[in-house]
Amino acid sequence: MNSALTASPICKPFSEGISVQNIPQGPVYPAGFAGYITLELLMPSRATELKYVRRVLDAHATRFLEESGMDFYHDQFFYKYTDEAIYFAEVGVSGAFRGEHWKSLSCTLHIYYKDLPGFGKPPLHESGNPIPTYRQSRLRFIQERTIAQSEIYEKLSNTTLAFDRNFWHVLDDESNIPEVISDMATVLREKGLPLVQRETYSRASMLEREVLAKQRAK
Repeated sequence: MNSALTASPICKPFSEGISVQNIPQGPVYPAGFAGYITLELLMPSRATELKYVRRVLDAHATRFLEESGMDFYHDQFFYKYTDEAIYFAEVGVSGAFRGEHWKSLSCTLHIYYKDLPGFGKPPLHESGNPIPTYRQSRLRFIQERTIAQSEIYEKLSNTTLAFDRNFWHVLDDESNIPEVISDMATVLREKGLPLVQRETYSRASMLEREVLAKQRAK
């Protein structure tokens, strides 16, 4: 496990049904991205995606905070504050990349460690709450839905989606959004937050790994 956490960015499944990425900085793009270029004309613009996500989250933010146990909402992010770290969940559009149900949502849980060298101070919201960006996260955990949604993916042309639980299907009429939001919040509360708060992912453990990695590099 130690070597995986100090290596290049990876995505590894855990028994809890959550994948983890060790990402020092910057976004990670999946292999084979070029193969989806032909879908570009079928996809909404990034501005359209952001407008949709923000509209959905603005309407359900209070419920999401209550059900997830997070402390603060801003833009696409829900934040949880502790003495040593800030955990923040990023909700985004997932379906468009696969050319199916572009309104479908994904949820990634990030860890920003306070005072960890190399990641800088997070910007402050006008409320005074720190709001680190995804580029400042030391680890990222991809959340997986627990609701089946078989009645949706069985009708999709891409049959591989039946095995991909990294996103929540949202119908075109958005009628199932309350169910999606509730499941996403529950996953964060019952699986995501308990996982990232383990000693394995504490700031002290991560600093120890940083030191060991530097020693090996010499």
